[in-house]
Amino acid sequence: PTADDLTTLAAVVRDRPIRDIMFALTTTPYSVSAHMMWQYLARATTGTDRAGAAVLFAHSSYCGGHTVLAGIAIDEALRADPTHQIAVLLGTALREGIPPHELTQLAERGHEVARTLGVDITTNTR
Repeated sequence: PTADDLTTLAAVVRDRPIRDIMFALTTTPYSVSAHMMWQYLARATTGTDRAGAAVLFAHSSYCGGHTVLAGIAIDEALRADPTHQIAVLLGTALREGIPPHELTQLAERGHEVARTLGVDITTNTR
């Protein structure tokens, strides 16, 4: 992605409904691409934008069973924004040993928001 792409993405995922939809990408054919994008975005941003991207990356990692990587991303999110609520919640889930398959609520909420907005995130329309 270009710097302009990352800047646009950082601005777009500040919007709560859009951010919620992004959590749902972990359960779609776009999960690997989204995972890589969150990593790029987290590396390219600072502050709250970095925390948001790191949380999306952590969620993607956690859901994929990569809990060590998720832990690193959560730590980075909290360094960037110590009050980031989802980072705090994911950190608690990780410390408590919640299995990755039990983190479905974020993805389910994202799918619900996408349906409400009439957005299909499950198929490729190209």
